[in-house]
Amino acid sequence: MQGGQGRGFAGAGMTHRPDMAAAGALGFRAMTSAFWDRDLQSDTMRWNDGMERLFGVPLASLPADGSSWTLRLHPDDAPQVQQSLRQVIAGTAEFWCAQYRFRRQDGSYAWVDDRGFVLRDASGRGLRMVGGMIDISLHWQAGQQYRSLFTEHPQPMWVCDQGSLRLLAVNPAMARHYGYDEQELLGMDMRLLWPQAQRAQADSALAMCSDARAAHTLATAATTWRHARKDGTLMDMEVFVGVTDFDGHPAWQILAHDITERSRIDAELARLDKEIARVSGEKDKSEAKLAKFTDKVPAAVVEQERVRLADWNGQLAGLQAVAGDVGLVHEEHIARAAHIEIGRASCR
Repeated sequence: MQGGQGRGFAGAGMTHRPDMAAAGALGFRAMTSAFWDRDLQSDTMRWNDGMERLFGVPLASLPADGSSWTLRLHPDDAPQVQQSLRQVIAGTAEFWCAQYRFRRQDGSYAWVDDRGFVLRDASGRGLRMVGGMIDISLHWQAGQQYRSLFTEHPQPMWVCDQGSLRLLAVNPAMARHYGYDEQELLGMDMRLLWPQAQRAQADSALAMCSDARAAHTLATAATTWRHARKDGTLMDMEVFVGVTDFDGHPAWQILAHDITERSRIDAELARLDKEIARVSGEKDKSEAKLAKFTDKVPAAVVEQERVRLADWNGQLAGLQAVAGDVGLVHEEHIARAAHIEIGRASCR
């Protein structure tokens, strides 16, 4: 359950009613809400037909007082919801809001977003409340599914504040991969994930994220950061950075994939390609030399060149076989990266 109070909307000399623009917004919500009107002095409470439309509760079955609301609060949410409401009524705020579970007629619970205004007399005493609740069950379930995906994702994921760069949330995969406990990571400056000698690169990499346009690009294209585990082991992390909101604060959402082995394989393939080109060149030279030999060339010289050519052919075949094996491993890493890309897309 989430609940709270908003600051007063009334201007000077208008302590008896809310700002009309805010009230108009509430009126719009009422068209798709279960709208309620509660007399705080007599505790009488009335509902519109949204109660039946959204929650299947016949209006005729409802008590005429506040119990028409309190009896349908989820037992785990009721104490905090009612306490937040009492605090608003007893204080000076004019706006109240809460998200909680509300029982439908069939016994199931809907997640609702409930908002109301306190109408006060000249002395500030609460006389009446009007408000409306909307069913946010689908939105809440989507949020729960995202949280589950975040928690259970096999690749490291984390959220950091855009301003302070403090880690706000990390998934178990990140804690395992980086060698920290989750509590050690929470609150950590993200720049500490870079090796100490390369912290300047961290500032450069994160400067890209500070530009909203760059952030949009990073959300759809990977970039590589050099990070270090807690034990100092270096690793190349392919990361996707997206913009998100965390408890009302602008934040970066990051999905990372360790490509250290893939980088090593890429370097080995580049080395093999270079060596294959060199050996292939030597082979071609040897073949051209043999083609130019005449009958006047001593047989021993010809045989020596043939042996050299056979050696170049053997080296070339061996290098090509190794490159083929390394290439297969590389393809496996590419396939794994494609799987990560699918997982990243599902997190958007």
